Amino acid sequence: MTTYYHSLHRLGLNHTFPLGETWIENSTLEYCLVSRPYPLEVDVETCKIEDGHAHFFWLLPITESEREYKIKNGVDALEEKFEEAEIKYWDSNRESII
Repeated sequence: MTTYYHSLHRLGLNHTFPLGETWIENSTLEYCLVSRPYPLEVDVETCKIEDGHAHFFWLLPITESEREYKIKNGVDALEEKFEEAEIKYWDSNRESII
C-alpha cells in the first residue's frame, strides 16, 4: 500500500497519507506519518553505503485529528505532543493525543 501510494505521490519525510481504512480493526489510526525514528538512537536513521548514504524513516500510524494538527502546527509540534503524552507507538488501539 505504501509503495503504491509512493508511486503516485512521491512520499517524503513528514508526509502523511491515508490508509484507506483503519490500520487494525477497531483502531482510530487511519493515516501514516513518514517520520524520523526519533525515539531510537540517532545512528539508526542514516546508513553509509559505498557511494553515499541512505536514510531510514518509519511509518507511524496516526489519527485524523493528529494529521490535522500536524498540518496546522507542523510536524515538530505533533512530535512534541507525542513525547509529552508518552504514546506507545506499538499500540494499534491507542487514543488520539489531540
